[in-house]
Parts: sequence; structure tokens; C-alpha cells
Amino acid sequence: MDTMREKIAFLYPKQTGEVYQKLRQILDDFKKISKRTKSFVQGFSEKDVVLICYPDHVSEANYHFNNDRGCNGTLGGLHKFLKKYAKGLINKVHLLPFYPYSSDDGFSVIDYCQVKKEFGNWEDIREIGNDFGLMFDFVVNHVSSKSEWFKKFLAGDPKYKDYFIAFDKKVDTSSVYRPRTNSLLTPFKMMDPVAAKTAVSDKTYAVDENVTTKKPRRFNVWTTFSEDQIDLNYKNPEVLLEMIKILLFYVSQGASIIRLDAVRYLWKELGTSCVDLSQSHMIVKLLRQILQEVASEVRLISEVKGSLDKALSYFGDGYDETHLVYNFQLPALLLQAFFKGEATELTKWARSLKTASSQTAFFNVAATHDGIGLTPLKGFMSNEEITKLVNYVLEKKGLVNYHSVGEKLEPYELNIVYLDALGGAKQFLASQAIQLSLAGVPGIYFNSLIGAENWYEGAEKLGNNRVINREKFNYDKLAKELESKGSIKNQVYFGFQKLLRARINEPLFSPLTGQKIVNLNSKIFALLRFNEKEKLLALINVSSQNVEIETDTIVKILEKKKAKDLISGQEMNLESKNRFIIYPYQSFWLK
Repeated sequence: MDTMREKIAFLYPKQTGEVYQKLRQILDDFKKISKRTKSFVQGFSEKDVVLICYPDHVSEANYHFNNDRGCNGTLGGLHKFLKKYAKGLINKVHLLPFYPYSSDDGFSVIDYCQVKKEFGNWEDIREIGNDFGLMFDFVVNHVSSKSEWFKKFLAGDPKYKDYFIAFDKKVDTSSVYRPRTNSLLTPFKMMDPVAAKTAVSDKTYAVDENVTTKKPRRFNVWTTFSEDQIDLNYKNPEVLLEMIKILLFYVSQGASIIRLDAVRYLWKELGTSCVDLSQSHMIVKLLRQILQEVASEVRLISEVKGSLDKALSYFGDGYDETHLVYNFQLPALLLQAFFKGEATELTKWARSLKTASSQTAFFNVAATHDGIGLTPLKGFMSNEEITKLVNYVLEKKGLVNYHSVGEKLEPYELNIVYLDALGGAKQFLASQAIQLSLAGVPGIYFNSLIGAENWYEGAEKLGNNRVINREKFNYDKLAKELESKGSIKNQVYFGFQKLLRARINEPLFSPLTGQKIVNLNSKIFALLRFNEKEKLLALINVSSQNVEIETDTIVKILEKKKAKDLISGQEMNLESKNRFIIYPYQSFWLK
């Protein structure tokens, strides 16, 4: 389906003409006011590194409100930190939801088009955008129960009658996939318009269908993730059109990458799993085509916490959906490699990865604001191996989240700071060297960059296991810890700095170059990056033991007798020794 009209026809066959005309009007209006110039950007490069941050990840002790600009919130402190500690290392910032919200650290959005006043305002966002590319969250599946849309729905406003999915009788939802343990349907009282009755006599009433009144009625409303997160009804084309307006608003505010949150749950059909339906994919294709017309430099990324095949499906059959997909299998497989002290499963998995196209790439993450997902491992790692991983994290004093699978509860997410899970700075930096070696665009979580540790106090206080990895920081205190030689934060940050500087200055780390997994030793993760002229061999020891590799083997792979380690800067004459020793948790990028 090549045209927007055909995509609309697939989604809304009975309303195609009307919906398409409304869409064209929205796009024409945007073009009139947009200050962005349409420019085609060729793929991604080695310079692309994304730092994932909360808008209040860093704040200054004296931040205040009601200054001349109207507000000076936590975004100012974050921007100050980024300019000093991230500029020159990363070129893009993923600002996690900065909108007014009611729960889930921002993902229960009350107003898509406002900045939460404690964080700042749109000018603060744009100022960060002057120094870094911006990635925004587009929470497409649901809104907060405190949003104006849902309030008007409950009040019986006819405009919002079909904005949400509600049932006044029992329905069979047994086939619906459940990513959480909460009930899929949440009861709410809604003011329901009913025909007015007029008394004819003491016992007789006449119904006037032209006159309505409102009475409270109990409805069960679709809530995939929590009772505070109300799923939108995309069967109503007005919902899609409103969301397209919001997408374009984010473009107008400077977003260069837009993350489609929980995109696989968009379209609901009773009797199906309601996950990854063809209509959801068609909506993504439509959004991609809209951006291609009005702002072709903007990229889409899909958040799909499923198997690798499910994630890859959001590139689209003709690479016509999102430009980036999360590599959500990587965090757990990395953890397993260091837990076992051998990289067999990680190597096997990495060999299965395929470069998609010049315009698409994996978004490689080792840690995010969420936990370490186990669902993406289904079909790749045995239940026994997953159980071992869960027990390992529990032994490391981590936490575990569960979801409903039929009548049972199964673990779906490990909640632990990656540094604590791996047991130290050396192990952690070795894991990040693997992440940064893989073809794709790396996403670095803020707490990983600065060497944060488990935040038990926050998780307990807020009753949310994920908060263990969501600690926020005071600027002065954090800066002091980073500069304190020998501290864990100092070791991690400056170790990360060395890795990132080496990566962004090496063209062989472009997502467009080749990648080949090499078998050298079960304790070594070995990866070759190459183009027509040059080669780079990444060697990372995932074990606590010295590993010796025959130097001749490395010479044959690189087809050179001399090499430079990009991490340490050391020049090496490979002919001068018979054995190449890789110490515990040591990393080499040999070129």
C-alpha cells in the first residue's frame, strides 16, 4: 500500500474519503506553520550515541519557579550537566516523558502538549536541542485517567464517547496477551446519555428519543498496563487524527527521533491476542509516510519487548515502518555471559543479527529506565536458563517483576542496576564495550554513564521495583562524586568516556559497516567490524580468568601484523609474541 489513502482505506474502509481529507488538511496546516526544512539524512553513523535521561535526573539545589521566563525547573540542571559531562561523547538525548503525568514516572500522560512545570517549559527543551539531537516519547497506546480526554469521556461528552474502549456487559478477553498482572478491564462510572422519559400518568411514561439526560452507569474500560493508564480506541479515526497532530507538534518542537511507546498494543480485536495486529503495523507505516512528507529527517523508533522476530517486524516488509528497533535481547544475554563467565549463548545470538538496510538500525541498549526484560528471550533461551538468571539476580539482591500467563505468574523483568548485577566497574565496562561494538546505534542510560548503584530506598518508598534503577541526583553532589578519584562513579564515568571517545571517532563503528562474529574462545566475545578497506577486531573477556589467544590467529583475521588498540591507544607489533593475553574483563578494539 503505497499511498496514504490506501492505508486509511485499510484502517477505516467505510470512512476513507472523509478521514483522508481531514488528514490532508492537518498536513497542509502543518506545512504552513512549520519552520523545519525538509532534508533527507543518509542513515546513521558512528557519531550517533543516545543518552537516556529523565527530565529531573539532575537538578540544582536552588532551582526555582516563576522567573522571567515563567519557570526554571530541573531541565536547567540536567542541561548544565550534559554540557559539562556528556557533550563530545553523545550527540542525542532521549528525554523520557516530561509532560504532566499521574503515575509510572511519566508514562501516564495527562497532557501531551505541555511540559510539567517542575521540569521547566518548552524553551528549556529547545535549549537542550541547541546542543543535542532530541528524542521524545510518544505515548501512543494510552493516556492518564486524569487527562481531560478521559474526564470528558466519563462526563458523557459525545465527542469523546468513542475515544476509549468500554463495555457495559461481560466480554471474553481470555485470548488477550497480558504484559502485566493487573486486570485488563477496570470499572469506571460514566455519565451515559439516555432518552428522557416524560410522565403521562402515575404509572405510564412516554420516551422522547430527541431529548436526552445523563445518568451514571458502570462500564469496564480497557487498561493494558494499569488502572491509571487508559487505552485509546484507534478504531475511532478521530483518535488517530488527534495523535497525528501531537506527533507533528513534537516535530515542531525539535524532536529528531520519536519513540513509539507500547506501539504493539495499539489496535484491539476481541478474539485475538491484541498484540502486533496488522492494523497496528499499518498505523506505523502511515506515521512513517507522514514524516517522510513533512519532516524526512525525523526518525521513528519502536519499543517492542518481544522476540527478535517481533521487534524486527517493525522495520516493515519494505523497511517502511520504524527506522530503529530496540535490541531488547541484549541486556539479559550480556548479563548471562558475565554471570556464567562464558559467551557461548551471546555469541550464538549475535551471529543471528542481520543488518537491515542503510536507513534502519538496531538501538542497542544494555540498561534502560525499565528493568532487564525476559520476555524477549522466549524461544531463544530455555526456561531453565531463564530461571538461573532470575535466581542469580535475586542472590545479587535484585528484584523481579511478574506478569500473568493464564493462571500462572511468570517473571518478565529483572530489576537491578547493571553495575550491581555484574559485580564491579571492570565487569560493567567490559559489558558496555560489547554493547558499543555491535552494529547499531547505542543507547546509554544516564545511571549507567555515571555508575549509579541500586536505589533500594526509592523502590521501597514508591512501591515500584523499577525505581531501583531510577535514582535522581543533585548536580553539585554528583559532580563531586564523579571527580573523586577512585570512587565507583569516577571509575565508571571515565572508563565510559574512554570507550565513547574511541567509538565516535572510528568510522568502522558506523551501523553501515559489516559485522561478523568470530569464534576464538568460549570466554571471549569476539566481533569483527569491517568495510572494503579496513578491519577492526573487538575482543572482550567475560570471565575472571586470563585467556590466551594465538597471535597468528589475530594476524589472519586482521590481515595485518601490526595493530592499534583504540581503547588504550597502544600500538602493537603482533609478530613480537606468540600468545596474546586477555586479562579478566579486559577489552580490546584492535585495528
